[in-house]
Amino acid sequence: MRVGGIPEVVRDGHTGFLAEVGDVDACSSFSVRMLADEELYRRMSNAAIADVNERFDQRRMVRDYLSRIENLVQKVAADVAVG
Repeated sequence: MRVGGIPEVVRDGHTGFLAEVGDVDACSSFSVRMLADEELYRRMSNAAIADVNERFDQRRMVRDYLSRIENLVQKVAADVAVG
C-alpha cells in the first residue's frame, strides 16, 4: 500500500508491489502474481533482503543521522554568527 512509511521501504516492482489504499483488485493481483511466479518471488525476495541490508543497516543509519545532525548544527551556528 502507498501509505505511511511503506513506500520508503518497498521499491515498487523491484522489492515488492505498491497499490493505492483501498485498491483490493491490485492487492489481489499482486498476491496471485507473486504466488504463481516462483522466479519473480525469489528475485524480489532476494532484492528486498539486499535492499534492507544496504539501506537500513544500523551502522549506516547512525552515520547518516550523525551527519545530518552535524550539518544542522553547522547551519544553526552559521545563522547565529550572521545574527
